[in-house]
Amino acid sequence: PLRPGSPSLNKNKKMLRICIISLLVVVLACLFSSSQASLGLDLSVWQGDVSQDSWNCLKSSGYDFAIVQVICSDGTINPHAATDVIRARAAGISDVDAYIFPSLDRSAQAQVDDAVNHLRGNNAAVGKLWVDIESPGHWSSCGTFPVLREKRWISRFERNTMDFTF
Repeated sequence: PLRPGSPSLNKNKKMLRICIISLLVVVLACLFSSSQASLGLDLSVWQGDVSQDSWNCLKSSGYDFAIVQVICSDGTINPHAATDVIRARAAGISDVDAYIFPSLDRSAQAQVDDAVNHLRGNNAAVGKLWVDIESPGHWSSCGTFPVLREKRWISRFERNTMDFTF
């Protein structure tokens, strides 16, 4: 039997406290991490023209942000980009960005300008404009993304200091 003050009872109490504190830490960590998480999507040209009903469904399913491809890997404009941005906002998704999947066949200047002009020309307000640089395997026979080209992208973004939340 365990008696008050016995080493076994003190050891059991200590273990119980450790277990309770550990459980409390795990529960708090789960609550905190789930409250900080956001659900969003990357929408490329491959998803096609996403209907307003689909955007409404995404919002009602808990989606908080969207990042829409505006320039395709061949350097052309995604014909659905502006409409998707507008529909996402109409559905109540307030955090909407856009991205360029860069083409090595066109200049950084042309691609950034085309993206901004397309979005602005269609009143499709985005928060940020991103560049999606993926593995070299996506770039035909080129195989690398030369540092010089990366510097040109950065330079073009720095010179194009317009506010994208128009």
